[in-house]
Amino acid sequence: IINFYKDVSEKSLKQRYLKALHYDELIAHERLINICFTDYDREIALITELKLNNKKSEILGVGRLSKLSGTNDATFSLLVKDKYQHQGIGSKLLETLLTIAKDEKVEYILSSMFKENLEMQNLCKRLGFTLTPSEEHPIIFAELYLK
Repeated sequence: IINFYKDVSEKSLKQRYLKALHYDELIAHERLINICFTDYDREIALITELKLNNKKSEILGVGRLSKLSGTNDATFSLLVKDKYQHQGIGSKLLETLLTIAKDEKVEYILSSMFKENLEMQNLCKRLGFTLTPSEEHPIIFAELYLK
């Protein structure tokens, strides 16, 4: 995952985390432990990887479904390496996360994105999400009822 972050632009990171993050923050030991050792009752993480010739693989994208405590609701997030964007990886990750959410009996799923993140907005619209702009922040909320 450390190598994954090396190839993600500041713009993509800001769109994913809704704030600027320094590389050292991304690869902090405690943060990596939380990312890599997931409690699957609360959170599901998916990766898309490319198998390389030398039996290694390269992570191309990461999707995460996080259940909201005490509810049947969840949030999702996606991050795809810049050089692999616009190739359907984010679409496939989100479609798979929605399938998992339905299997997990999630009733409502949401995400937040900057207003200028038109690619994510278009993906969400295509998958049936309702988009609602924040009145106070440059944020769009994507919401989908699964039941």
